[in-house]
Amino acid sequence: MLLIDFFETIYIPARLRGKSPNTSRLYRLCIRQFGRTLCKSAEVSDLTEINVLRHLARRSGVSPATRNKELTELLAMWRLANQKGLIETWPDIREESEPQRDPIAWMPDEIQSLLAAINRQSGEIDGIPAWLWWGGVVRVILDTGERISAVMAAESTWMQGGWLRVPAEARKGKTRDRSYRLAPQTVAGIAMIRQHSRHKKLFPWPYNRNYLWQRFRQIVADAGLPTGRKYQFHALRKTVGSAVYAAGMDPQDTLDHSDRRTTQRYIDPRFSREKQTCDVLAEFLANPGKAKKRGTA
Repeated sequence: MLLIDFFETIYIPARLRGKSPNTSRLYRLCIRQFGRTLCKSAEVSDLTEINVLRHLARRSGVSPATRNKELTELLAMWRLANQKGLIETWPDIREESEPQRDPIAWMPDEIQSLLAAINRQSGEIDGIPAWLWWGGVVRVILDTGERISAVMAAESTWMQGGWLRVPAEARKGKTRDRSYRLAPQTVAGIAMIRQHSRHKKLFPWPYNRNYLWQRFRQIVADAGLPTGRKYQFHALRKTVGSAVYAAGMDPQDTLDHSDRRTTQRYIDPRFSREKQTCDVLAEFLANPGKAKKRGTA
């Protein structure tokens, strides 16, 4: 049985019901890459330790996180195939070690540069001035901490006065609704957008999905900011989580994470509530006698 057929007919109904289409897309990409390792269309019986390790070796050029993601997907399909009696073996392959990277948010001056670059945008998007459209999208993310997928799904009926209610079906996990009070400037911007468009979507996007990221990357570059993978829409979400944390609020609740360890990967250390080493050293140099007394006590 081809692995892609197993995935479409057995794995999706059993494990991915209610998950986003993007999750299935990533699995399909993994199956395609696994087939390239095997130099043929992958079959369920190809899920063996030797083949999976060969695949990880061939993918040595990508990041450890990407390799671990593909490993997780292959092992998940392998386990279900075993449970269904299609494979006798059970996987026993450990994930690779990954460097722990600091989350990257945008600082206030960088956000201002981004908004200034947005105000310089010309042209229209589905009849809406581009600067107005992009300003609305970015400000809604900053006001809510929502993912770009939920913001792009937002409909005009979700607005209730100065509040935006995002139903569970539009959110990752699809488990609960969320309601957000928007800043007056954001509400005013959305009202201006509605003057140009009667589309049911707040932010209609008539182009290819990938073009959304391409255009945003161009705006980020115009703002004089880095344009790597970490500086996309999710950097806005990390900015919200970091700012909320620095203000003494609960970023886990704001970002709606089920696991606090996930939230920790969103907090830029530059937003820390704690003293930094340089602060302690400055205090020591300003009053070395005080530190000496503590040491002799």
